[in-house]
Amino acid sequence: MTRRPLLAALATLALAACAVPHPPAAGLPTPACRQAVHRTADELLRSLPGAGYDCAESIAHALAATSSPETIDRLFAMSRP
Repeated sequence: MTRRPLLAALATLALAACAVPHPPAAGLPTPACRQAVHRTADELLRSLPGAGYDCAESIAHALAATSSPETIDRLFAMSRP
């Protein structure tokens, strides 16, 4: 996985870190991914390493709806070499 999708996810989360709405009950939409809906931030993070650029952007937008300090910490850990 290249660093670009991960950086897109980190940038989106950094912008959304102050206002954290609750995720929708129907799940978090990721229309550009094989799995069009993810139920939790954990599912989103598990999908990120194998994601293409468009899917990673969808994951970033979905993560913004559920961002938490733990999620941001996990993304930073994933981005380390």
